[in-house]
Amino acid sequence: MTWAMALAETRCYDFLEPVAARAVDRALELCLDAATLVGDDARKDMLALCLSRLGVVYERPLMSRAVGLVGFADSLALNGGDDGRAKVMRRIAGEVRDEVMADAGASLRDRLPLALDYENAVADNFSQAMAEFLGRLLSRRGEVSKELLEGCPITRITGLSASGADPHCHGRMVMRVDTDAGTFFYKPHDCRLDALFLELVGTWLSGCARAARLVEGNGYAFVECLVPEGLANEGELRAYWHNLGRLTALFHGLGSRDMTRDNLMCCGTRPAVLDLETLLTGAMDFDESMLEGSAAARDVSAGRLADSAVCTAVLPMRIGGMVVSPLVADNASGTCLPRVAGEPRTVRGCERDFSEGFERGYRHLMRHRGEVLEAIGRYGEATCRQILVNTRAYYKARALLFSPGAMADPSKRDEVLDGLGNSYGVFSAELREGVAKPDAAALAEGDIPYYCSRADSRALYAGEGQNVGDLLAKSAIEVATDRLSRLSEEELRFELDLIRRLVMADETTGGRP
Repeated sequence: MTWAMALAETRCYDFLEPVAARAVDRALELCLDAATLVGDDARKDMLALCLSRLGVVYERPLMSRAVGLVGFADSLALNGGDDGRAKVMRRIAGEVRDEVMADAGASLRDRLPLALDYENAVADNFSQAMAEFLGRLLSRRGEVSKELLEGCPITRITGLSASGADPHCHGRMVMRVDTDAGTFFYKPHDCRLDALFLELVGTWLSGCARAARLVEGNGYAFVECLVPEGLANEGELRAYWHNLGRLTALFHGLGSRDMTRDNLMCCGTRPAVLDLETLLTGAMDFDESMLEGSAAARDVSAGRLADSAVCTAVLPMRIGGMVVSPLVADNASGTCLPRVAGEPRTVRGCERDFSEGFERGYRHLMRHRGEVLEAIGRYGEATCRQILVNTRAYYKARALLFSPGAMADPSKRDEVLDGLGNSYGVFSAELREGVAKPDAAALAEGDIPYYCSRADSRALYAGEGQNVGDLLAKSAIEVATDRLSRLSEEELRFELDLIRRLVMADETTGGRP
C-alpha cells in the first residue's frame, strides 16, 4: 500500500467529479453524432478517465496533507506489517477525503492559486481529445468493423480504458475500446511505422512475429487487439525464443529502441510488438564535454556497446538493481513471457535457440539489406518517436510542478521549470534550450512531453509539430542505413559473443558485459 493507492482507494478525488462530468458533457457536445454510440458504461468510463487525469493535479497536495495527519502511534503502525500499514493509510486517507469533500475542494483550491489553471487545462484537453476520438471512430467505424472485427457492425461503445497510457499532445492517449462488435485500440499518433513493420515481417522475416492489423488515419490509427496465446509444449517454447532472436536481429539492424518487456507479447510461437513508434529512431546530438569520463564515453571508446543489440532493450541488463529484459522477466500484466501449461517460462534452457534465431535473422538481413533499405525509404515521412529521457524523469518533474509549494508560489513554480533541463544530462546545450518551453507547456497540462522526428529528417519536433531545431545527429533512416551497411561476419561474431555473455549468463548476475 502506498499513499497514492490509499488516496485513490478512498475516493479522495471525488470533489472533482463535477468538473469531470462537465468535461464529458462537453466532449459529447463537440461530437453530437456520438450520442447514440456512447452507452452508459462508456460514459462512466469516460468520467473515470477524466477523473484520473484531474487527480494528478492534486495528488501531491493531498498526499502531503495525509502525511501531516500521521500521529506518533500511526508512525509505529506504518513501520510495522503490511496489514497494519494499509489500515492506517486507509483511515488517514478517509480523513483527507472528509476534509476536502466538506467544501467540495474550495479550501484546497484557495491554498493553491495556480492549481485551477492546471485543472481547467486538463479538463479542456480531455474534452477536445475525446471528441476527436469519437469523431474519428464515427467516420471510420465501417472500416474498423471490416478490417478488425470480422465485419461485425459497431453500434455501441461499451467500455473505454487507458491503463498505463501516458497523456501526450494536449491530453491524447492510447485507449482500449470495447464495443458490442469487439475490442480494438485507438492510437492518436502516426502509425506508419506499424505499416512498415507489417511489410518487413511479412516479406523479409516471414513468420517470426505477429503484426497487428490496423486502420490508418491522418495522425492516428485503430489497431487490432492482440491477445496472448499459450504454448503447448517444449518444442513450441523453443520456436518462440528462436523467433524472438530473429526479431531482435531486425531491431538491431534497424536501430530500434525501447523493445522492453512492456512492449512485447507472446502470441503462440510468435512475439508481437505492441508499440512501434521506436522501430526507427534518430541518433541524438550529445555534448562531447559532458561525455568525457562517463560510462557512455567508455562504451563509445570500446567501440561497440553503444551500437550493439543491447540498445534494443531485449538483452538482459541490470537497471536500478533489476533485470527487466523480456527474456527473463514478465510485465505487470503477465503477457510478455511465454507460458507452457500456464507456467511462465524465461529464456533459461532455450538460450541457444535465441542465439541461433538471432544469427539466422542477422544473416537474412545481410543478404536482403538492399531490399529492406528500399522498403524503409518509402516511409521517409513516417513519424518516429524520440525518447530523450526515461519517462520517470517527466513524472518527477510533473510531481514537482504540482507540489503544494509550486502551486502556491509562482516563484517556486518558476524554479521547477528552470530546473527541467537537468533531466537531459549529456545532451547538447541547443537541445536543452530547445525543449525547455515544450516541456513546461506539456507538464502544465498534466501531459508527458512528447518528441518525434520524420524518418528522413534531423529536425526534432515537440508535441503535434513544433520544430525545436535540427538537433539530431542522424535521421532515423540514416541510423538504419548505417546499421544495415555495418552488418558483417565480424560484427555478427561480436553480437553473438555479447549474447553469450548476457543471455547465457547466470540470471542473478544481470549479465554484465
